[in-house]
Amino acid sequence: MNLYEITDITGAVTLVQLVLFSLYLLTQVKKGEKKMYYLSGFLGVSALFMFEFLFNRMKFASLYGIPDITIFLAPFSFFFGPTLYFYTRLQTGRSKSDHAFRFSLIPFSIGLIISSAMPEKSHLISLAGYLFYSGIFMVLSIAEIIRYRNEIKNYYSNTARINLTWLLIVNSGFTLMWFSDFSNYLLGGQLKIITRSTAEWFTFISVSCNFIFANLITFITLKNMGIPGAELPEEEKTKPQQEILDQATLREYKEKVKGLLTKEQLYLNPDVTLQDFAGQLGINARYLSYTINTGFGKTFFELINEYRIMHARELLLEEGAEKRTVLEVMYESGFNSKSAFNTAFKKYTGLTPSGFKNTRKAG
Repeated sequence: MNLYEITDITGAVTLVQLVLFSLYLLTQVKKGEKKMYYLSGFLGVSALFMFEFLFNRMKFASLYGIPDITIFLAPFSFFFGPTLYFYTRLQTGRSKSDHAFRFSLIPFSIGLIISSAMPEKSHLISLAGYLFYSGIFMVLSIAEIIRYRNEIKNYYSNTARINLTWLLIVNSGFTLMWFSDFSNYLLGGQLKIITRSTAEWFTFISVSCNFIFANLITFITLKNMGIPGAELPEEEKTKPQQEILDQATLREYKEKVKGLLTKEQLYLNPDVTLQDFAGQLGINARYLSYTINTGFGKTFFELINEYRIMHARELLLEEGAEKRTVLEVMYESGFNSKSAFNTAFKKYTGLTPSGFKNTRKAG
C-alpha cells in the first residue's frame, strides 16, 4: 500500500467519522438549545469538503461520467468559521441570537451565484471561504475564549471546571488543521516550490490533521458535553466597567470586604463566588466587582487566592505542621485542585508548597 492509497483511506475514514458525529449531535439537541446545531453544522461542512477532496482526487466525474457536483459545495466553505465561532459564543454565554449568524448567508449566496455561473471559479470560492473568511473567525473564536477566561476571574474563585480549556483545545485543533491545509495549498498549489512526491506528503499530513481533529473534537466534546460555561452578569457581557462608585463609597466597601474576609473566612469555601460575597455584604454584585478591581487592584479570583495562600502559609508555619500533608493543607485552605494550589502558592511565595514545607524543616 503506497502513500497515495493511505491518504485516500484516511480521508474516507475521516469523512465517515464527521458524518456520523454530526448526525449524532443532532440527536443531543435539548429544547431551546442551539449550540449543538452549530457544532453539528461545522462538522457537516467539514464532511462536505472531505467528500469534495475525495471526489476530485479519485476523479469520479471523469471516470464514471458523473456530473461534477462539487462546484455547488464551494459556497458552503463560508460556514466553516461562523459555525465554530457561534458555537464558541454560545458556550461562553455571549450570544443567544441567530441574527449575526445570518450575515454568513450573504457571502454564501454570492459564492453560490458565482459557482453556478462560472464553475471554473468554484475552487477560488472554496479558498476564499475556508482559508481566508474562516481564518478571521478562527482568530475571533480563540479571542472569545480568552476574553471569557479573563472575565470569570471577576466572579468565581474556582475556575478550573468552567474555564473551557477543552473548547480552547478544540479551537486550537481547528487552527492546526487550517494551518496544515493552508501550507499545503500555498507550497504545493500556488508557489509550486516542492516536488510532486513532497506535495503528496503534504497532502497526507493535511488529511491526517483532519483525521486527528475529527477524533479530537469527538472525544473532547462528548466528554465535556454536559459542562456549560459560567453565567456572567448581563452588564459584564455588554460593556466594560466605568467609574460607578465615588471614593468615599469605594473605601467603605473595601473595608467591608476586608472585614468579611478576616472574620467569616468565606475564601475557605472552594466554590465561593462573587455573588456569595455580595449577598453577605448586602452589596450589588457589580459594585462589589468594581470595588475589588479598583480598590484592591485585583480580580475576585486573585483576591480570594491571596487570602487562601496566606491561610495555607499559616497552617504550614504553625506548631505540628510537619504532620500535615500538602494535600491536607490544600483542602483546608479552600483549594480543590493541586495544580491550582501549587501555581498560586508559588506566585505569592516564590516556592511550591512542598518546597516551603521543606525549607521550614531545614530551618
